[in-house]
Amino acid sequence: GINAEYGECQENYCQKHADFHDRSRATCDHHLVVIEDILESHQAFQMLHKRHYCLSHPKELVSLFCSDCEKAVCPRCAIGFHKSHDVTSIEEVYEHIKVKMEELKKKTESKIYSLKQSIVKI
Repeated sequence: GINAEYGECQENYCQKHADFHDRSRATCDHHLVVIEDILESHQAFQMLHKRHYCLSHPKELVSLFCSDCEKAVCPRCAIGFHKSHDVTSIEEVYEHIKVKMEELKKKTESKIYSLKQSIVKI
């Protein structure tokens, strides 16, 4: 699964591919943000919340998320190419993902605890 994001290129990677990204000459200077750190680190939060501008409309801030295309978009893109798509605010999507990640973290910690208990019994 995805466990890392690079702030400069906005790419998400599993550990195997993140390692390759780190070794690549073209991307070795990119800064890795571990997904778990997003929930805990103010610096990672700031990096992911810096102002991003639309590639199609360079003066427009990206402030919406198209669920159909799984892509952040600006308001001009939302009423253009994405007008018939499911578009919501990035803040709303962020809060939803944050809650889901916290739930997943709790479930994972619970499973780890159960596995450790099973090992102790063996």
